[in-house]
Amino acid sequence: MVQTRRMTMTAKAANTDFTKRDETFAANPQKKRISNAIRLMAKALGIYVCFIYWGFVQEKVTTTAYKSAAGRQEKPGIFNAMITLNAFMAAAATIVGVLLHQVNKGTTAPFSIFWRPALSNTLASPIGYLSLRDISYPLLILVKNCKLLPVMLVGALVNGVRYKPHEYAAVALISCGVMLFMFKSPEVSDADVGHHSGWSKSIRTASHPRRSRLGDAIARDNLWMIIQALGGMIYSSFSLQELRGLCMAMINLLIDGFTNAEQDRINKKHRVSPYYMMAMVNTWSLCFALSFLLLDLIWRNQGSQLAYTIHFLTAYPAIITDILTFSFSNALGQVFIYSIIDEFGSLTCVTVTITRKIITLFISIVIYKHTVHWWQWMGVFSVFLGLCIKIFQSGGDQGHGPLESKAKTA
Repeated sequence: MVQTRRMTMTAKAANTDFTKRDETFAANPQKKRISNAIRLMAKALGIYVCFIYWGFVQEKVTTTAYKSAAGRQEKPGIFNAMITLNAFMAAAATIVGVLLHQVNKGTTAPFSIFWRPALSNTLASPIGYLSLRDISYPLLILVKNCKLLPVMLVGALVNGVRYKPHEYAAVALISCGVMLFMFKSPEVSDADVGHHSGWSKSIRTASHPRRSRLGDAIARDNLWMIIQALGGMIYSSFSLQELRGLCMAMINLLIDGFTNAEQDRINKKHRVSPYYMMAMVNTWSLCFALSFLLLDLIWRNQGSQLAYTIHFLTAYPAIITDILTFSFSNALGQVFIYSIIDEFGSLTCVTVTITRKIITLFISIVIYKHTVHWWQWMGVFSVFLGLCIKIFQSGGDQGHGPLESKAKTA
């Protein structure tokens, strides 16, 4: 009874503070605009710092070699420790979510209802990492921005939904952008990659047989020959390995979509606080990950993911710092996302996250020296143009529902 009375008094005091602040802002609208701008810039900066660093370290732990005390170098077999990495992220997000929920004391719900989004989130992460075996990290970033594509595809084919013209235009731009980014110059050998820039390589294409065949077809004005030549160029530019990676990334997107839908359903029914949702979903994710690791250890013993992780952390302790900062930067980034959605709406948050992904893409290309041709830059532009058309033509969803999964996946 005493605790309930204390919470009521605290809530009344908080409401009084908000009322005084609103009265002050009503008397001085300029002061309110400046205050809102400062808060938005601070929270956007939080998202940029957390998730740009998160993306940088994610690529580092999946692609670069670590050095031991004895001077030996080895790349972490991240594909042998995907669930372990997921457990680290879930643990960090659980800790941050619980601490913030204890401070804010929002609405709660039964723990048992959160297992479904947690399970789908746990499954999505390894699939995202597996796609990195076959595609580059910049391409994965682009594909992760294509959530609109599977949603519209399922809606049109399964539910018979009719979309607006600008939505079809957005999907076309996004699809063409991803295809352009995957398209590689077939005439450049692997030996040339380290010796020529993307621009110089594209200039050297005039002597390639397929390009000459296309030129002959155009000169003869033969439509069938043009189609055959274009088909041959496209076929030689895409590999089955890349298509497999692309399929894995799309499956990851579909599972993420299910996770978001489940979180929306729970939020509409129970109106739980965002930090409580974050804590509960990640607690379940941690339970699923630890259960898998335990069963894997019993089944495979020294060949298990947990045994490999312990071995690598012991031999290359430098990676421990990267994994911890990677996990907590993800958790803190989610806090800033929730805060922007709650105060400024989803449209503002989506705008911030899109610009963040553009910066992450550029940082990945520059730091890890990915070769990008001019037409691939056009593909990047096409994807983000399609996203902007969709967001701003639709006017944005100004609701306060979950925008992204509570535990970030690859």
